[in-house]
Amino acid sequence: MLKKYIATTLIITILLAPLINASNTGLLYDTMKNGNGVCPLSMGHAFTAVAKGANSIFYNPAGLANPGGEYRYETLDMKENIYNNSNTNMLYISPFGYSNQRKETNDNDFVEVNTFSYGTKGSKGIDWGISYKNIKSSIDNNEKNSWSSDIGLLIHFSSNFNLGFTAKDILKENLEVPTTYIFGTAFSAKDFIIATDIVSCKDTSGKQSYTSHSGIKYKITEGLIAMGGMYQQTISGGLTIKLL
Repeated sequence: MLKKYIATTLIITILLAPLINASNTGLLYDTMKNGNGVCPLSMGHAFTAVAKGANSIFYNPAGLANPGGEYRYETLDMKENIYNNSNTNMLYISPFGYSNQRKETNDNDFVEVNTFSYGTKGSKGIDWGISYKNIKSSIDNNEKNSWSSDIGLLIHFSSNFNLGFTAKDILKENLEVPTTYIFGTAFSAKDFIIATDIVSCKDTSGKQSYTSHSGIKYKITEGLIAMGGMYQQTISGGLTIKLL
């Protein structure tokens, strides 16, 4: 039986806002590459080796091998500074996951991604997972249907240390975004997790770039969890309160 709970997540909006800014990368690139999920965003996108719960669908499908289940609905950019809508529905019932993500701009451009994921526990402490993404977009009145796929690995060196790897959009059709390779580490103790990610990707101009991400998650007390992170020169943070 799935554990039922109500969770309210408070975000330090001023610090988090730059992480959901499309800047010059474009709507499609931003949707496919820049992540979603309140917890990973608060941790500066450093989630590849953490990979727990429904957020594994985007960051590393190997995390879906962890037993459990979860449904999440999240809406970002509530002040509509960047998007008219930025909504995500995520459903995870191990070993399967499904998400629907949609972003719309003030110009009525949109990208909608439906993701179907699977993760399983392998031998020697290595979990693996795959995702298939069906993408619908309309940008500058140009409507397009495309697809892509991700693969992920989660290596458990010990009960306290994980390595993660995700190749995003490694197979694709009719999709003009590059493949991204992400390597992550995560160290956990009783009350905290410290995580780092290194991302290798080509930007929209074709230039190879490497970015680092770091994050921490700390359990202050039962039902109260603080998160913080850094992505390039941007600091993020959040607070999760479980009400029931």
